Amino acid sequence: MAEKNFVKVTKNGMHLVVHPTTVTAHQKRGWVVVGDIEVNENPELSEMNVNQLKSVAKDLGIEGYSNMKKEELLDLLQGETKK
Repeated sequence: MAEKNFVKVTKNGMHLVVHPTTVTAHQKRGWVVVGDIEVNENPELSEMNVNQLKSVAKDLGIEGYSNMKKEELLDLLQGETKK
């Protein structure tokens, strides 16, 4: 399974998981790097229901997942972009 590296940042008690290419921009806005996170591109994600996927997103500290549909959550969690 392939793994994608992301970076966890924090500011004013809030946490985000961001792509490494955006870390500098976040730091300029006052975010502080907490550490690296590896996200597995797990084929079992596609077998999860929406509530399970939202739980995974929450555990990873990802924001904005609450109104997403299954396909959007899968794209987000697998680190893929729809083309």
